[in-house]
Amino acid sequence: MTNARLAKFDVYVWRVPVSEPVQNSFGSQSARATASLRVEDVDGAHGWGDIWGNFPAPTPDYRAQLAASTVLPGLIGATVTDVPVFYGELEAATRLLALQSAEPGPFAAIVCALDMALWDLFGRKSGQPVRTLLNPDCTAVAISCYASGINPGGAAETIARCREEGFRAFKVKCGFGRESDMKALTDARDEAAENEGLMTDANQKWGPEEAAVMAAVLRDYDLEWLEEPMPVDEPPAAWRKLRSAMRMPLAGGENIRGLDNFAIADWLDVVQPDVGKWGGITRSFEIGRRVTAAGRRYCPHWLAGGIGLVASAHVLAAVGGTGRLEIDANPNPLRTALVPHNAGAVSDGFYRLPEGPGLGVEPDLQALAGDLVLHREVAG
Repeated sequence: MTNARLAKFDVYVWRVPVSEPVQNSFGSQSARATASLRVEDVDGAHGWGDIWGNFPAPTPDYRAQLAASTVLPGLIGATVTDVPVFYGELEAATRLLALQSAEPGPFAAIVCALDMALWDLFGRKSGQPVRTLLNPDCTAVAISCYASGINPGGAAETIARCREEGFRAFKVKCGFGRESDMKALTDARDEAAENEGLMTDANQKWGPEEAAVMAAVLRDYDLEWLEEPMPVDEPPAAWRKLRSAMRMPLAGGENIRGLDNFAIADWLDVVQPDVGKWGGITRSFEIGRRVTAAGRRYCPHWLAGGIGLVASAHVLAAVGGTGRLEIDANPNPLRTALVPHNAGAVSDGFYRLPEGPGLGVEPDLQALAGDLVLHREVAG
């Protein structure tokens, strides 16, 4: 790697209303919002990252302000020579702040965004895509993907639309009651072609007993996986008991924090760390390599802005294996207008990777200028 002496940060928040709310078992979103971070070094090189926080609604604004006021000022003048090492230093430096404020999530998201932006910056300076910085043997130009976040109402119609957009695998939300869930999945199964993948995500909705019942109910739907059927903080014994009774793969990981916690989660067949929630590109790549070496699937979680989606794609490409990239099926200008590469990047079930150095994309700040709700600059 080269090196970078950090000189300036810009933090942005965009918020765009949507005509159809995005539904989850824990609540719905009537607008899409994201916080993004741009870092620049003394040579003028720069990189981008997303500060994860798409729910509840005020989350991106708060995390952006927290980054600009508390974390970023102390990093002006810092020299980075190794991004993974710097990630560990950032995590250690923010540990007491996270403990004192009882807010590990916001600080983890800020550290992830910095990690993402630094990988982008180092890739641009070295003239290499992030995926080849992570894995010099990576030659992938496209990766398998799936349409995610499909609302239970109108699932069949959404799958038909997503197929026209190039998708060949689909994930439908569940956790809205047995009758509603079965109708949505029946409609989805009837619409999906024989060679197309179908998954479902309960977003931690059920307790252990209900999760076991629903897993039995859903076993005839030929699902590629059942995701987060119960809260992530249920004890390991409950997870192992559920897994032993299931007839389909069990997926999860977006709400797991720490390498040790990922290491003990041997009940997961499909492991889904989120580059923005914990670990950034650095730890997600490490987890992905461990998972695939153990014969399991690495399928990174991401359902927010367009920069993080591209970062997830680079990690999946570098890891390799049989995983799929999660792409939000719902209209979201923060994924497409802000990051134009993502519009039309899906074809025949594959996501086309950007070709340029770093993440290979540059956000179009003018495309959503009217939806910018916050911009803060931090410089020496």
